Amino acid sequence: MPLIKGPTYQARLAAFFLVNALVFVALVFGDGSLPTNWAEVISPWKATLPAGMGMVLVGIFSSQLSADMKAKIVFRRRKHALPGHRAFSELGPADPRVDMARLEAKLGTLPTALKAQNDTWYGLYHAMRDEPVILGLHGDFLLFRDCAAAAWCMLVLLSPAAFWLAEHWPPAALYALALLAQAMLATRAARDRGERFVTTVLAFAASG
Repeated sequence: MPLIKGPTYQARLAAFFLVNALVFVALVFGDGSLPTNWAEVISPWKATLPAGMGMVLVGIFSSQLSADMKAKIVFRRRKHALPGHRAFSELGPADPRVDMARLEAKLGTLPTALKAQNDTWYGLYHAMRDEPVILGLHGDFLLFRDCAAAAWCMLVLLSPAAFWLAEHWPPAALYALALLAQAMLATRAARDRGERFVTTVLAFAASG
């Protein structure tokens, strides 16, 4: 089976961190606007060193979060956070691609308990996990989930650093707002992709 977290995944995650580092330098050490000459902005050690150290700390901190904790962050649930726990009761019926009647005809009475839903859904996923569409959706979900977790870590760690290091508070405030917006958007993207991943498996299973 192809690796979901392969070179493409690593490159996209690295690009996410790189863009955040450049924005940190531009807004905190600049005038609040994105510069046209990046070489002049990133050359002073006082700008590049905090940005680099900040990204390293964010990477270390976010890597300590388990998959279960990341799921809780993305789906905002303390228990049974993964969307597979609601595959048959909520997500499947809400997706027009999923023929719930055919699915029930194939599987029998569909589960309603949260754990049973996830267990049944995982069995369906395991049988088709090598399908290119499923692989792509799973990889996207893992990437967006990790980006969302990192984005919240950036908000917590880098917002105070911006106010401490910036010469003027408006750029720091703008940066903090940008981090909050990024975290919310990344979380929404991860949630949507995760739910799409779950319902696509159901659609495949129903269609045979």
